[in-house]
Amino acid sequence: ATPGKSKTRHQTTSLHVQMAMTLEEVLSKQAADLAAISPAPVRKAVDALARSSHARAAADALVYLSVGTTCTMFAAAFLTIFADLACARGWGCTPAYILSEIADYLSTPVLLLLPPALVLFFLRAAGCRTKAAADAESLIVKNDEEPTLLSPSPLALAILWLFIGSASMGTISFLLFKCGHTEISDLLGYAALLCTFMWEALVYVRAAVALWRMNPGPSNMVAAE
Repeated sequence: ATPGKSKTRHQTTSLHVQMAMTLEEVLSKQAADLAAISPAPVRKAVDALARSSHARAAADALVYLSVGTTCTMFAAAFLTIFADLACARGWGCTPAYILSEIADYLSTPVLLLLPPALVLFFLRAAGCRTKAAADAESLIVKNDEEPTLLSPSPLALAILWLFIGSASMGTISFLLFKCGHTEISDLLGYAALLCTFMWEALVYVRAAVALWRMNPGPSNMVAAE
């Protein structure tokens, strides 16, 4: 009876480890490991963000602002393509002018917000560890097993397929253009741009979702060592 119970307990523990290591927890663990070997100012910044709710809120707000600004610029840039086509056909150039101005004005904030947003995302990930991740690590130490990731989320699969679609259609569009089929090449080119803008925007959205899931609430968080 004892071997059977031990086997069942081992399987339950293994399943717990497999279910615990989500993408957010992997990001948190890797960021914390990197912060642990970083200079003292980096470790102090991680600890300060982990301890101060106001600092966490400010950091999250800047990251979300960067994501929103970037997605808005992507949308304006993509719509500008169709507005330019409408302008060329004589359907009015005002929308094309407005959208192009929006994309131009947003390009500077996007570039200015991206570096601090990336740094704050790293510090927040390093300073926030879920209890499930900590429990999973203790189980890994006890059972000497490697964690496995869950199946890819629908959002991750969408990003992957949009990336593949944009690369494939871009390549086909280029080949058709070289062969003289400009109309079909243009259509595929616009479709490739649409897929490109969509998967880039989804990457930013996924980063924001990861940050939110890594920090669901103070009661569920533990600071990195």
